[in-house]
Amino acid sequence: MNGLFAAWATGLQRRAEPLTVQRPDVQHFARLLAEHVGEIEALAREQGSTPAHLPTRSRRAYQWLKFLTEPATLLAHLETLRALLDEFDTPGCRPKARNKPVEVEFAHTTHLYIVRQTDAGLRVTIHEGFVGASPRVLRALVCAVLLRDRGAYQETVRSYAEGEDFQEVMLALEMTTAADENVAQGHHFDLEQVFERVNAAYFAGQLARPGLTWNRTITGARFGHYDALRDTVMISVTFDAPDVPDYAIDFVMYHELLHKHLGINVVNGRRYAHTAEFRAAEQRFSHYEEARAFLRSLGATVG
Repeated sequence: MNGLFAAWATGLQRRAEPLTVQRPDVQHFARLLAEHVGEIEALAREQGSTPAHLPTRSRRAYQWLKFLTEPATLLAHLETLRALLDEFDTPGCRPKARNKPVEVEFAHTTHLYIVRQTDAGLRVTIHEGFVGASPRVLRALVCAVLLRDRGAYQETVRSYAEGEDFQEVMLALEMTTAADENVAQGHHFDLEQVFERVNAAYFAGQLARPGLTWNRTITGARFGHYDALRDTVMISVTFDAPDVPDYAIDFVMYHELLHKHLGINVVNGRRYAHTAEFRAAEQRFSHYEEARAFLRSLGATVG
């Protein structure tokens, strides 16, 4: 699959053809992805299991394929791959002595990037979290791969990997194998009641109910995530506590429902979830300042 992506991007990288879901080659990739995902899920069912219980490398491969089945994500992946190949062809960071070609691929890996020297040239595998990154970050990636004096470029790469956009992709990848059963009832809060309350107050009761579940994966500095692939709002069990005020969990729910309502904009291969429109809508929450203060007191953010 990665080979097909790379061959496609190489063929188009010098042509400014816009990408849309309707393009035949994009539809071809989408069909291949769906077929591979379906085959993996069928094999898991035959074993009385789910993809979540696959060995680590196989699970990561499934998560990556499943992640890319969302059309906006697939487009962002292809656009970023094309942009990255353009950066590798730009003289700026390319050593004069290096004439061998570079093969580039994205993957769901444990490393930010991996460089392998082959007889044909360099093979570079880059973490899927960089999909949608800005030209400045992509340029830093290329320079970090190609140059010996790469310190400043590596710092740019590491800084991006610690940021919100990269972490959002990481979480979305992991959520593709979250528990399939929605468990909305917690010990102290029922997410169905929270949804109904927020839907009535801010969406005139018109927003279709997504899947609602507590999830143990979302912990630490993040308490919520909207998974567009499964149309599911997931909120950390950390939030299911007696000292959490209603307005705080309502705000987390509202934030995630805004992602469902407004969607994700993709511009030149970059994903924009927290747009100016999103931030303006977020501030219409009636207890916005109180909710933000409560989250800050926990050192938390919402996704």
